[in-house]
Amino acid sequence: MDQHISLRSALDFQRELGRYWRHVRRQGSLPITAQGWVHRNSFKGLLAALGLPAQGANEADYPRLRFTRLLLLELGALVKKDRALVANEACAFFGLALNERVKQTFDTWLLRSVWNELADIRGVIQSHIGKREFGMAMQRARRAVLNAMHEQAKADPGGWHSFDELATTVRARTPDFMFKRAKAVRNTWFYESPYYGANNPFGISIHPEPRSEAEVWERVERPFIAHVLVGSLHWLGLVDLKWRSAAPSTAEQELEAYRLTDAGAWLLALSPSPQFIEEGGRIVVQPNFTILALEPVSDLALADLESFADFQGGERALHYQLTRQSAYRGQSKGWTAARVIQFLEQHQGAPIPANVRRTLEDWESACKRIVVRKHVTLVQFADATDASQALPALAPMNPLPLGECFVQLPHHTAHQAAQQLTQAGWIPILQGERDDGMDQSIVVSELGEVRFTSATPSIHAQQFIARLTERLSGDGGSTLFLTRKRIGEALAQGMSLEAILQTLSRLQGEPLPSVLQERITQWARFYGSAQLRSVTLLQLSSAEVLGHVLADRELSRLIQRRISPTEALVEAEHVPLLRAKLAERGVELAPAPA
Repeated sequence: MDQHISLRSALDFQRELGRYWRHVRRQGSLPITAQGWVHRNSFKGLLAALGLPAQGANEADYPRLRFTRLLLLELGALVKKDRALVANEACAFFGLALNERVKQTFDTWLLRSVWNELADIRGVIQSHIGKREFGMAMQRARRAVLNAMHEQAKADPGGWHSFDELATTVRARTPDFMFKRAKAVRNTWFYESPYYGANNPFGISIHPEPRSEAEVWERVERPFIAHVLVGSLHWLGLVDLKWRSAAPSTAEQELEAYRLTDAGAWLLALSPSPQFIEEGGRIVVQPNFTILALEPVSDLALADLESFADFQGGERALHYQLTRQSAYRGQSKGWTAARVIQFLEQHQGAPIPANVRRTLEDWESACKRIVVRKHVTLVQFADATDASQALPALAPMNPLPLGECFVQLPHHTAHQAAQQLTQAGWIPILQGERDDGMDQSIVVSELGEVRFTSATPSIHAQQFIARLTERLSGDGGSTLFLTRKRIGEALAQGMSLEAILQTLSRLQGEPLPSVLQERITQWARFYGSAQLRSVTLLQLSSAEVLGHVLADRELSRLIQRRISPTEALVEAEHVPLLRAKLAERGVELAPAPA
């Protein structure tokens, strides 16, 4: 049968780590089951994002991707949150140079209990896998394999080396490779042997019970060496593999040879660090708003790109799409149109298409027309003079001006702002997010004149009073008055008379003057529940004709109601459609008399 060679590189694995992390980042979370597997439905999306064929039903069919997930968790790039994984935006791993990332992933596999090469070996029962000695025992076993590989490959680091010879070297150089060798004793109970979980550092039991050390070697130790090569080291991109057949059945039987990659030879101290190509790729923006990321492009640059563009797939050339929604998403994360344009032009090495630039700026302008900000810190000043004098104290907090007397602090709390102002000699008043500070904030006269008791009244109080008052000129100034017009508008918008009187009393800290209460009550009764609507009078030549109109299903739904034998009312908004429907039936409406 023909030999088969499996090639792998450290860059392939680093690319997979980055794509896995970015997929979780885009999705927001990756659900996991109670048993610790990625949820099946979510796993399908992961396969698509990684550009892998869906040949298996779930994560158990893809051991390399489980290895990748566990490494990302150990590296801190992913974190568990309830029953899901989320991307850690603060993780520094993807900002490291590629050789440092390759070294860190190798060390993480070697020194920590991220992966268990014994898990898939037949006849091994992991009944005591949580033993404290497990990590050190696994590290010693892996080091024994790496030391034998170093010895075997030092004469020819880039050549093919026999797996059988490697296994023989490990056995000869490390007699107690994984289990303590004990002299044969008659009538020894299995539970006293080193092949029972309680008696070995790996916490594993071998079933059926082995009869000799040679059997343990063939059933457990030699397969372990094969799994180190075929699994961890090959996935990390440190070895290429040569198989005896194109469709190997078991690693320990079909693996013929291995070859160190450049990264593998470096990590086994057989050659200097390879020159990993980290730059040279481009991000190309096309006039149709498609963006191509041509490798090599750093994972951090791709993560930034995905902040404002939608990932569409791809392998070596990754496809992204700029949309209005993706641009809005980026703006919420601080990616202004100017910042996006600067980023794209920097990575493209040339100006982006003019229509893309113009559209990005238009989208931003449209988005800024209405801005809703929740849970923000707002600083209010008594007047423009106080604002100009106090703003220097808030300058380190990057305040955003909102008119003459207000500034917003996007990234700081009210207590931090108060501390900053206090240090500058001001005495700030703290107010909460809801209606704190509304009590005793106004004085209302019998005439309905409203005056605030503070130069910086609660914005909630100001908002309420603005709905009920008008600013009337007099005595050379401008004063707020409760008016019939504004009270009527508030009632029409759904505010009740009781709510108006109660809130005004609360704002004043005592009941309103009785004369004013009576006047407001009269205003409310005057408006009652009246409603003014625009309608059109439809006049027909006879009651019979109007009867035909009302009997027509299409026409009758456009008629509000009949008011006489030949007349009916029509909502103004329905008149154009009624005119068109009547014209279809040969009835032309005469214009209304002037």
